[in-house]
Amino acid sequence: MSANVTPALKVEGLTKKYGNKTVLTAISFTIQAGECVALLGPNGAGKTTLLRCLGGILRPDTGKISVFGYDMYHDELVARTMITYVPDTPHFFPELTVWEHLKFVALAHGYGDGFDNRAEALLQTYGLPERTALPFELSRGMAQKLSLCCALIRPWQLMLLDEPTANLDHQAFDVLKETILAGKEAGKAFLLSTHQLPLAAEVCDHYLLVIQGRLLFTGDLAALKEASGLVGVTDLAAVYEALLAKVATR
Repeated sequence: MSANVTPALKVEGLTKKYGNKTVLTAISFTIQAGECVALLGPNGAGKTTLLRCLGGILRPDTGKISVFGYDMYHDELVARTMITYVPDTPHFFPELTVWEHLKFVALAHGYGDGFDNRAEALLQTYGLPERTALPFELSRGMAQKLSLCCALIRPWQLMLLDEPTANLDHQAFDVLKETILAGKEAGKAFLLSTHQLPLAAEVCDHYLLVIQGRLLFTGDLAALKEASGLVGVTDLAAVYEALLAKVATR
C-alpha cells in the first residue's frame, strides 16, 4: 500500500498513567481503511484503557492519535464523528426504551432522515425485537445487541470494539462477523479486542499483542508465527499461546 495513503487510525507513542502506575507505554501502530486489526492480550493487559483513549473517553498522558488524518485533540469534533465505539460494558439511559436509544444516538449525530427504516432493519438483523423494553428488562445478550445497534445506527468510518461478542447468541455472533466483513469491503476500519481467536483469525488482517501495557508483537499471522518460533503451524490460538509463553520466559 502506498505510503501516501492516510491511515484510518494512527497512534504514536501513546502512554497512559493512573496516578503513579503506567498502564500503557509508548503504544504506536496504524490501521488502514478496509482493515480489521485484532487487539489481543491477557486480561489486565491494558486493552480496554487503550480503546477508551482511542475513543476519546480517556486522555493519554503523552502521544498522538489521528483518525483519517485528523488529530484527536486539535480536530476533535471532526475526528469523533468518524469513530463509533462498542464498550466492554454497555451503558444506557435507564428511562429510554430500546427504540428511543437508537433514535437518540441517530439524532445526536444529525442522522434522523430515514431513521425508522434503518433502526427497524438493525433490530431485525441482530434479533432484538423488544423495541419498547427498558434497559433493566434486557438480558445481558440483548443489552449487548442494543450496544452494537447504537454503534451502527450513526455514520462512522472507524469502529472500536471491546469484547463485542460477550453474551451474544450464535445468530448475533454471525451477524457481527458479517458486519465486519461487509464494512471492510466498504472501506471502513475496525479495531477488535477479543478473546475469540477463531473470529479474529477469520476477520482480521493484522494483530496487536499487548502485554502489561506494552505492544510486544504486531503484524499479520505470518509475522506472528515467525516471532513465536513455531514452524508449520497456521492456528492463531497456538501462535498466540506460544507468544505468551515466550514473553513469560524473558
